[in-house]
Amino acid sequence: MGIIDDMNETTYLMTGKVNQEFTMYDKLYPFTTENLADSYTDIEGKSILTVAGSGDQVLNAFNKGASQVDVFDINKLTLHYLRLKKCAIEHLTYGEFKLFFSYKSKELYEKIREYLGHDTRDYWDYVYSHFILNPRQSLIYTYLFYPPVEWTKYKKRNSYMDVESYYKLQELLPSKSIKFINTDITNLHTQLTKEYDRIYLSNINQYMDAESLEKVIHSLSDYLTEDGIIYYAYIYSYMQDSLSDTLKHDEPIYVPSASDNNTQDTILSLKKTSIF
Repeated sequence: MGIIDDMNETTYLMTGKVNQEFTMYDKLYPFTTENLADSYTDIEGKSILTVAGSGDQVLNAFNKGASQVDVFDINKLTLHYLRLKKCAIEHLTYGEFKLFFSYKSKELYEKIREYLGHDTRDYWDYVYSHFILNPRQSLIYTYLFYPPVEWTKYKKRNSYMDVESYYKLQELLPSKSIKFINTDITNLHTQLTKEYDRIYLSNINQYMDAESLEKVIHSLSDYLTEDGIIYYAYIYSYMQDSLSDTLKHDEPIYVPSASDNNTQDTILSLKKTSIF
């Protein structure tokens, strides 16, 4: 499937379509729903494999010092969004970045579009010409995205979104290349060719039963370095946690909740040495 398919599927999404499970074309998250600022730790100089999601996984990993970040996602549109967000950071001031992902979307898109790769530029040109009809209309408030929340929550969840970190990342990103793997999580291991120090599966655990998730963990363990770790479940504070009693894990990691200051989210992980 090529760029024309991406455009056609986007037109369908703009009608308000919602998929009940992961598909090759689905709505996008404008920013992460997880607390990445506190959960991405001890990754300086490490090679990372992570879900693409909103693109924040990649940006936080580089901001925390990862040497290389590869991404996977079944949703093909996440690649276009990751490239757009990366390009926005590289070429916009902090204030403009905030405006770009709130209002003045079309005006600031014109400022960065020439720096996008050919396919991604064609894709976003299509979106802006067909669906962003007012220069002050917000891209992330269209049906292409899940509903946004307030900026303060995004800033809390992302380590790169304070001013100083933003400009450090701005200097760093142009030197970074990102490999994108478009695949379902159950087939991800068949697309890998190297080992990683850290593998992050985000909150994919919400969409899989324990048996299927365990199979994924074992299939990916072959692509962990000797001291590698797979973070296989992100459990929000408001969710009932059954995985802790069902699947093997090392000591759970607790981070301040992404949505509630008075609770904690839980992350389950396994070192490669613990898997076998």
